[in-house]
Amino acid sequence: MEQLSPLERAVFVLHEVFDHDYAEIGRIVERTPAACRQLGSRAREHLERQRPRFPPTPEAHRALVARFARSVGSGDLRGLIDLLAEDVVLDADSGGRFSGAVLAPLRGREAVAGFVASTPRLPAGPFDAAIGDINGEPALVLRGRTDAAIRVVITLEIDGGVVRAIRAMANPDKLRWLNARRDP
Repeated sequence: MEQLSPLERAVFVLHEVFDHDYAEIGRIVERTPAACRQLGSRAREHLERQRPRFPPTPEAHRALVARFARSVGSGDLRGLIDLLAEDVVLDADSGGRFSGAVLAPLRGREAVAGFVASTPRLPAGPFDAAIGDINGEPALVLRGRTDAAIRVVITLEIDGGVVRAIRAMANPDKLRWLNARRDP
């Protein structure tokens, strides 16, 4: 929903959740009923494209996260590429605190694999990597070796047995709540 424009979101919620007709919605958002119908249609299409058609079982999801971690950790570029959908998207939030961070979403198998492969190997460096549960799904959790603080959380959106999206969270302000829990 947050990827919809404010107007698309308003039309979608008013129609789908509150069951208003498009004439009513048009009066509320100051658009014609036809324009509201189009906005609603666009919003539904966008949401359908974002929703995995074949969500994995929790076990399959965890196994794919483990394969991803092994491929990245061992530098197996071919194995990493094989895990990614052709139109995979990598989105990262470092809070502007890390040089070399992704500033805009990367799209496409080669661009994403190249970026991921160029990052330091997961077991090497100042991190310990483990699979944890974040928001009810398996995620790769990187902790600082000296203080065990969570430094990066990587979640994978999987559809049809391949990774459709990678989301990396390294913004310390947004990881603060996880570090307060200390149990993923």
